[in-house]
Amino acid sequence: MLQNLVVNNIGVIKSASLNLKPGLIAITGETGAGKSMLLGALSLVQGDNLTHLDKQNMCVQAVFSHICDEVVQQVAQMNACHDDGELIVSREFDDKSGRFRAVVGGKIVSASFLNQISMNMITIHGQSEQLTLKSNKKVREMLDIYANLVEELDAYSALYKNYCSLKTRLENAQTSSKENQEQLEFLKFAVARIEKVNPEPNEDEELKARISACENVVKIGESINLALNNLASEEDSALGAVFKLTDALNALQVASSYDPELLNTTTSLKSALVQVDEVKSKLHEHLFELDYNPNIVDRMNERLAQLSSLTTLWGPSVADVLDFYKTVTQKIQELEDCESLDTLQEQVIHAHAATKEHACAISEKRTSAAHCFSGAVTEKLKMLGFNTCTLQVKVTQNAKFDSTGVDEVELLFSPNRSTKLGPLSKIASGGELSRIMLAIEIEVADKKHSNSSSGIPTLVFDEVDAGIGGEAALTVASLLEKAASSAQVIVVTHLASVAAKAHQHFLLEKLDTGNETTTCIREITADERVHEIARMLSGSRSEVALEHARALLDQAPAQTAVSVGVET
Repeated sequence: MLQNLVVNNIGVIKSASLNLKPGLIAITGETGAGKSMLLGALSLVQGDNLTHLDKQNMCVQAVFSHICDEVVQQVAQMNACHDDGELIVSREFDDKSGRFRAVVGGKIVSASFLNQISMNMITIHGQSEQLTLKSNKKVREMLDIYANLVEELDAYSALYKNYCSLKTRLENAQTSSKENQEQLEFLKFAVARIEKVNPEPNEDEELKARISACENVVKIGESINLALNNLASEEDSALGAVFKLTDALNALQVASSYDPELLNTTTSLKSALVQVDEVKSKLHEHLFELDYNPNIVDRMNERLAQLSSLTTLWGPSVADVLDFYKTVTQKIQELEDCESLDTLQEQVIHAHAATKEHACAISEKRTSAAHCFSGAVTEKLKMLGFNTCTLQVKVTQNAKFDSTGVDEVELLFSPNRSTKLGPLSKIASGGELSRIMLAIEIEVADKKHSNSSSGIPTLVFDEVDAGIGGEAALTVASLLEKAASSAQVIVVTHLASVAAKAHQHFLLEKLDTGNETTTCIREITADERVHEIARMLSGSRSEVALEHARALLDQAPAQTAVSVGVET
């Protein structure tokens, strides 16, 4: 239930704070006093936006207590905080971003999340919702709430989504089956060709190097011989580098025996002479191994040509060919692992059957609930002055199912015995729609609360009693009072009989300072309440009106609000 509401800078309401109690709460005031602004504040709490007002410094904060288990779980999932069933919700307009910011339990949340949780805390029923009675979609939603089909519809939604997904996959598979087959054949051809050649990593580069060495064996031999002659000439060893380095080393060894500082230099030269000897040995070995075999070169060229046939298509290098091979083999595996059309068709058939079966089960529950709903609402309408009316919720089962099942739901109405049942939208007048809407909303609200796991919801009725008077007005008051025994009911009303039944009464008054008009909201009791009800009865506060108002308040039975452990 809504425990506290703080409103700042919403239209003519500059600042207001309401401490709300359980039970029936009346909001009254003269036309234009700002009741719509107060409702606008409540719609902000629901996650809606206000588009027709100056939003600068606009802010609303609501404190809810006795929230239901579902809201507690949703808040916990967002890591927001609640204190023993008490939750703080705020909406504030951010001038910099030009958007409303929502905070739930100290956590910034999206408007959609706020809208989701508010559905289980507060519901606003207004005159504009008369239009929903003309919408078969809205009528079906009200019937589903009455029938408590939340879990069944969630399960059906999962089945329906699975069926749609499988159907889409089947259609895509049917479209791409031929294309996939052609692609698979090409990929298998490529794999077979690569596997036939069976290239090794870097094999092309190694072959090119070996072929180059074989084709230039004469040049390589001449160059090695020249190097060896420079190192140690066989004809004249004194001309070789080894001989000269040896002489230099001997000279340094003599010098270092007299000058120790030359020892390191002598050691370095000695190491260089050892390395030169090693180079000379390796050159001799390589020169010995040099051999030119035309047959070997031909075979290497043939192998290189095979590799080139692959690199031309999938290169430029053997490494690229091997990468391509790895990718292609994975793609072939994926294509071969794809579900066959037969498998998908079988899955679609099973999913269709399961979805249709669940939709028909929901249809049976809707039809059964529609009969009870029709009777309950008709009885309430008779209490509201429709003595010979009939209201019927008609459920028609279609051959095909959609996201909500197989049903078309429609409201049929007959105001009297002489008029045949027909679509409500074509038969009922505006005044009749108001009373029908009130009867339906009270029945749905009562059923919704009885189906909830815990918590106390807040129901807001905005002038749904418009156009109602006499005995019907007294009945409206009694129905609202009955609804307040299981929920907190806030009603914006012009009916004195409704205001007299309230457990708590707030008055909206216009204050004109000359420069601007603002609205003050305050709770009224005792004589102030008598004066306000007198005004509602006759438009004046004459003694006759005051006596009538006192009589109404005296006639109001002992008020029993929804029990939350709070005195009212």
